[in-house]
Amino acid sequence: MTCEQYQIQIGQLLENELRGEESSTMFAHLGACSACRDFFHASLQVRAELMNAEPITAPDELDDRMRAEGLIPTERPISRTTSIWDLRIAFPLPAAASIALLLIIGSLFVAPVLFHDPQPQQKFPPDVLELVPVELRTPRP
Repeated sequence: MTCEQYQIQIGQLLENELRGEESSTMFAHLGACSACRDFFHASLQVRAELMNAEPITAPDELDDRMRAEGLIPTERPISRTTSIWDLRIAFPLPAAASIALLLIIGSLFVAPVLFHDPQPQQKFPPDVLELVPVELRTPRP
């Protein structure tokens, strides 16, 4: 590989786009080539300066000039109102699990009250049961 190709790999390394085997060959080349090593140090320095530099802000009148030339729309988009269905309620996991457990336990106590048989079972005297045919005397499952 040429030094230009290694310098392209240096850029990829700084952007975390270099695979493991490519980086090992590139670092081996950096150990032998002083020109690429200088390029690597310069790239690191430029990157550090860019990270520490103040952000560049555009002048305020730039938006007005661009609107006047028709490059950006003059009307602002209408914002959508938030409905109750767009809101999201978030609970911590232990709180949500506790609420679910309380609902399950509560349903065990409430279910017999809600789903009881409204008609009590009638007990017939034995002499009345003898009048009923045998097929009907056996209890149903």
